[in-house]
Amino acid sequence: MAADADRRVALVTGGAGALGAALCERLAAAGCAVAICDNDVSRARSVARRVGGQARSWSVDVADSSEVGELFSKVEQALGVPLIVVHCAGNPGRFAPLAQLSDSEWREQTAVHLDAAFFCLRAAAPGMIAAGFGRVINVSSIAGLHGTVCSGAYSAAKAGMIGLTRTAAKELGPFGITVNAIAPGMVATPVNAALHAKGSGFIGSALSQTPTRAMSGAADIAELVAYLVSDAARNVTGQVIAHDGGASISGATDAYMWTRHFNRTEADH
Repeated sequence: MAADADRRVALVTGGAGALGAALCERLAAAGCAVAICDNDVSRARSVARRVGGQARSWSVDVADSSEVGELFSKVEQALGVPLIVVHCAGNPGRFAPLAQLSDSEWREQTAVHLDAAFFCLRAAAPGMIAAGFGRVINVSSIAGLHGTVCSGAYSAAKAGMIGLTRTAAKELGPFGITVNAIAPGMVATPVNAALHAKGSGFIGSALSQTPTRAMSGAADIAELVAYLVSDAARNVTGQVIAHDGGASISGATDAYMWTRHFNRTEADH
């Protein structure tokens, strides 16, 4: 972590979710004043109380560029310039073949993932450039690396985040700013853990083809974030790091999706 206090304001979108909250807690433990930003303000406040210290919560619709711009201004006034930005907001959307997706379903996914990542990056860059320091981390997905059957809008949006990450790394690197992406696979959130315990076919299929046979822990991903924002990672940029037990080398969920949504096996395809 950077040594100077003015380099320790971290803004996390989706900070009230299971993964986002773990990231906020880890960044606070590393000495950051954390801005916990989410569209569920009551949950964001609950996370802020749990994190304690200088943690504050804000309500934001990350798909609205004006709200994102206002958010950065408010955080700067309250805590200081956000020089660490983690875009973790998002949702998986509805599982369905591409041909069955509506315009609104497509746009919702591109808005909350790709548009929001751009809005946050654009809002963060001036302050980071002025400081000569910055860390941006976009939480993508292994779906963005290889696509996922029946998750086309989500996969496309997450892939777009990877392209945005790499371009921003090239543009901002000369100013002391690193931009990286993390691509989680199946994460052991309370919801996923409960589904797995109930015998979810989707999660079971994914894990059966994952080399480690395990989901990633939110706290484990938070440790990766802590590394990427540290001085030790000052020369790591433009990277997409899969945290997935090797699932990204197996296409683990596709066989299940083919069977469930197309009534055929992957071999038939």
